[in-house]
Amino acid sequence: MTPERTIRVFPSPDGLAVAAAALFSETARAAASARGDSRVCLAGGSTPKGLYRRLAGDLGRDVPWPSVCAYFGDERCVPPDHPDSNYGMARATLLDRVPVRPECIFRIPGELGLGTAADTYEQTLRETLVAADGRFDLVLLGLGTDGHTASLFSQTPALHVTDRWCTGAVAPTAPKERVTLTLPILNAGRRVVFLVTGKEKAGVVRAVLCGPRDPDRFPAQAIQPTDGSLFWLLDESAASDLPQSLGVRRS
Repeated sequence: MTPERTIRVFPSPDGLAVAAAALFSETARAAASARGDSRVCLAGGSTPKGLYRRLAGDLGRDVPWPSVCAYFGDERCVPPDHPDSNYGMARATLLDRVPVRPECIFRIPGELGLGTAADTYEQTLRETLVAADGRFDLVLLGLGTDGHTASLFSQTPALHVTDRWCTGAVAPTAPKERVTLTLPILNAGRRVVFLVTGKEKAGVVRAVLCGPRDPDRFPAQAIQPTDGSLFWLLDESAASDLPQSLGVRRS
């Protein structure tokens, strides 16, 4: 079944961050009301920083933070205080600035090394997502200029892992050792949201959204929620190569 897909384009990265914060807040409130908590999978990279800073300010005031359980879509095999740590970035920009319960922050222990970190986080996911039927309420994702998302890279074994929720991965650039969530758990998300900004992403955005289906080359094409909604939030620069016929919503 083809998932419901919404493509929205904003004049600037700041406008995108504001809209993403509203979507985060609405999703968290709805999930907490329906199931008692809200389970969100955070992304690393530069684009989510704007969202996290907004959520740590006024735009996060309606988020039921004590009900939020925070997870991560991928991590570099570095200590949590390393400049390349996705957790470290999220902690500095968001998690240390909002009243999330510390016991509900589930980071990937990248410092344990690729294999042990993946096995440890697999166990964490299996133990803590049972009550949520193995589903995140919200999955945030970025997009690389090569079409990768999370740490699912082109022509790599991690793309074809179906019996685990978490696995090791090797990136083409340093730090090469990564841990990533796999397609089954990402595609189980109730809402999956790509956040993409910058002219350097325009070509790959067009390839992923409009080109022939080739997820081995463009792993982001493999993100197809099985029973959820898919959102693409783009700034004008990232969307500049999209054809008018695609029917995007401009804000």
